[in-house]
Amino acid sequence: PNTVPGTVDKTGPKITRIAKVKRVLFHETPTVVRLKVRCSEACRVTATGRLSFSVPGTKRKTDRTIHRYPGRKTASAKTQTVTLHLGTKARRALAHAAKAGRGANAFIVVTASDAAGNTSKLNAQITLKPAEKQRHEKKAHV
Repeated sequence: PNTVPGTVDKTGPKITRIAKVKRVLFHETPTVVRLKVRCSEACRVTATGRLSFSVPGTKRKTDRTIHRYPGRKTASAKTQTVTLHLGTKARRALAHAAKAGRGANAFIVVTASDAAGNTSKLNAQITLKPAEKQRHEKKAHV
């Protein structure tokens, strides 16, 4: 924000989620999870995350980490796309869950920091679900 000379910026950038998509349906196992965010001022955005799977027949959950998004610095308050890559173990676990008709929850923590070193966090949750398989009826050839 615009500050008066001689004052110190002690306020972290306000970070908001642009795309309000909370559920992603997929036909093939995704390799990345994307999230669009915007800062109120010039900032550097980083992110970490994990995938959470429910274990069938129990109340237990298992987690797989998502590769860290190293971030990119912008000169102004622009929209940024945070792209988190799923690791091999996370992709395999998601494919296994999808084959059984289950999905996973992606819990993402986005951190924004400004030039003065102030930070703010945004927690986001995205549900990854396998899409319903389309059934093709066989046509009788005459």
